[in-house]
Amino acid sequence: MTHAAHSNRSIAAILLGLLLMLWGPPSAAAVDFCVNSVSGLRSALQQFTTAVGGTNYDITIGLVQGTYSVGNTLGLFDTQGNNIDLRLLGGYTAGCNNRVVDPRNTILDGGNAAGSWLSLSTHADSVLLIEGVTFQHFDAGEDLSVLTLSAQYETFSSSQGIGVYALKYCRFINNKAGFRIAYVEGIQSKIVNNLFARNQVDPSGSRTPDATIGVQYNMPSEAVDPFTIFINNTLAFNSGAPGLTIVSSYLNDDISSDRVTEIADNIVVGSSGADLNFSNYYLGNTTLIHSNLLFSHNYPLPLDASNLVGVNPQFVDAANDDFRLKTTSAAANSGSLYQRYGFPAHDLFNQARVVGSAIDRGAFETSLNNLTTALVTVSGDNGNNAAPLAGSLRAAMVAANNASGPFTIRFNVPGTCPRTLTVTAPLPDVTGQVIVDGRSQPGWSPNTAFGQFDANLCLFINGNGSTSTPWAFHVPANANNAALTVRDLVMTGFSDAAIKIEDGSNHHIQGNQFGAVAFTLPNRNAVRLLGGAGTTYVGGFDEPSTVNLIAGTSDAGVNVGSTAGGSVIANNVLGFGTDGASDIGNANGIMIVNSPNNYVAYNVIGHSSNVGIWLTGTQTTANELQSNVIGATISREPAGNVTAGVLVSSGAHGNTIGAPIGVSYGQNVIDANSGPGVWMAPTAGVGNRVLHNSSFGNFGIDIDLGNEGASINQPSNPSTGPNNLQNYPVLSAAQRTPGNPPQVTVTGQLLSRSFAEFQIDFYVGACRATANARGEATLYLGRTTVITGLTGHAPISATFPAVTGPLYAVSATATALGTGDTSEIGNCVDETSVFVLDRVFSDSFE
Repeated sequence: MTHAAHSNRSIAAILLGLLLMLWGPPSAAAVDFCVNSVSGLRSALQQFTTAVGGTNYDITIGLVQGTYSVGNTLGLFDTQGNNIDLRLLGGYTAGCNNRVVDPRNTILDGGNAAGSWLSLSTHADSVLLIEGVTFQHFDAGEDLSVLTLSAQYETFSSSQGIGVYALKYCRFINNKAGFRIAYVEGIQSKIVNNLFARNQVDPSGSRTPDATIGVQYNMPSEAVDPFTIFINNTLAFNSGAPGLTIVSSYLNDDISSDRVTEIADNIVVGSSGADLNFSNYYLGNTTLIHSNLLFSHNYPLPLDASNLVGVNPQFVDAANDDFRLKTTSAAANSGSLYQRYGFPAHDLFNQARVVGSAIDRGAFETSLNNLTTALVTVSGDNGNNAAPLAGSLRAAMVAANNASGPFTIRFNVPGTCPRTLTVTAPLPDVTGQVIVDGRSQPGWSPNTAFGQFDANLCLFINGNGSTSTPWAFHVPANANNAALTVRDLVMTGFSDAAIKIEDGSNHHIQGNQFGAVAFTLPNRNAVRLLGGAGTTYVGGFDEPSTVNLIAGTSDAGVNVGSTAGGSVIANNVLGFGTDGASDIGNANGIMIVNSPNNYVAYNVIGHSSNVGIWLTGTQTTANELQSNVIGATISREPAGNVTAGVLVSSGAHGNTIGAPIGVSYGQNVIDANSGPGVWMAPTAGVGNRVLHNSSFGNFGIDIDLGNEGASINQPSNPSTGPNNLQNYPVLSAAQRTPGNPPQVTVTGQLLSRSFAEFQIDFYVGACRATANARGEATLYLGRTTVITGLTGHAPISATFPAVTGPLYAVSATATALGTGDTSEIGNCVDETSVFVLDRVFSDSFE
């Protein structure tokens, strides 16, 4: 491999690493600065301000437990345009060897000093995370906020649009500010499981207060699709301003977004003004507002019935600032069974989250468990649903179906890990809300990192490949009230699917291992979704403990054939052993068959004996495949699938593979596959967008339409075939000129339909001698738009910052903005270096 190829791979791996670590490091992660004093905190924050890259481009500050009397010594810490990430994490023990995320143990105290505040500013695509910290007794003064996380610099160093500005598990109590208590301005704003209570917004300056916490995305100069996640927060009795304000416009320009903003399971009461304030919000954005408890709002559309309006939350002792919930609260066990971006890992005080049948609203989880519980104490099974063996899993399943309400199955089977649970005949179908909790078995420990699987799972269910055991767990058709959760079990040897779900919604399949067990038979499918099964999570976000390991299936790892669609398949490891590298491939990694609106993201898929991800069927539309690694390990070592990385066939249409049109996030890594990177088979439909992905070492071309292999452009476009056989741009030159940074200007032309607009996406990589000199889409260079004239021709000329390193080859795709059809990857041209004479000599002035 050449040095240039190594460089390309490392750059892309860094981008991918950022994509896969949006929420910050694990709770006991190593830190760059272990701080136990106010001076140490200031010094560490100053490093954030002065770092210019290298080892300090990503800074973690660990705060040792204690109270820090910071007074007004903090203020503004600004990276001055450098792309620096910062994580400020509370809860560490001395030496920062261990950590407990509970804001009561790490307190920043402003001492009511005038001018006490903290502001952190960096690149729009950087990461700012504050987690597990209390802010109390700050007095920011006029025109300021107690805490500000802001994107002051809109230049995008990675072209990914992945900036994450997050507050998690923090408390803001008894603070004063002249504008807002907290203000978060970023592409992805994530405010999760915080408490804002007894704060006062009281302006003495020129700015009108508009929020206890304000979230704003106002970056019109870059199409990055900003969005907000505001879940499980408690805002109580804050005075002088509305509760939550979300602003999505800037200088009267509406900011539309393809990504979904979610405001769910919050308690917002006692604000001055609307508890939820949308006075300057673009309603064209997709916004989920559900399962909140509030007194008032000014959202111009009706809120759905899951929101409780005007209901007393019943805090334990609000007069003494105890904002936990009484067990009689309407907020207890009444939150949503579905959060698009997953549930918090624990509550604000580090207690278990989701104790009962549903998550509690707000930042705290009560001890109220409304689930009927059965305890599995024996590993045997008699196969008799009418008279099951006492203490068996079968007996627990029968009890679940006989229960009138939500049910949980827990385990305490004697013996060392793992314990094998015998299943001699199909277990009873699941028809209600049932949680099968393998985490309850003594000895269990969770997976700790993405892209691998080091969980210690203590319960093993073996179907032995028998037709008498087609599945371990089954939700039948017409069980529309079913909601099945299966956590942390090992399942192998089932002749249909280890878990088969045909109806119901809000199912969760998390933390399990399917296959990869020596001397056992494979599952045909690990998880199979059919019929009316909707909003199913396979995997999850934020927590590595939700990762499923799926290996060795004879059909598909995850087989989605649900007409309801809307499921999330995220952060799973498919086709590998527990190390995330060894080859235990599935026949197909993920199949989506006649199912719409599914979100497939952050999965690592390799070693399939057929296809990594397969989209097929005329009802397979509006699916999003983003930020997956297909044909490689998470560290981008080759693990190719035997045919295509992604295959689209049989009328599948209108899907997104990579970035949506006009934006720069969602890159999939598609490497080392024995066929094309993305193959639109001759039967594929139209409108399938393939943008911004990174590919290296595929045997076929990286984007392929029609019969396998490079196709010639059509003399008349559109034509009949996949993606209307959209023609690719024909490039003529790529000239690099020196500068800081150097620039590359790419020229060429496009022939397609008349009077139409196209997005042209440029990539750098190698020229492929085996594929008619087509390019390799190793790294994304940039994009431009062109409009064809009467004859269908459009000249192309675009200039971008050059990729650092030697001269590369440049290629491009064309995507029709009206239809979403993306072309094959086009011809490649080698960069040539243009020598620019010194101005003195070029002016003939010596």
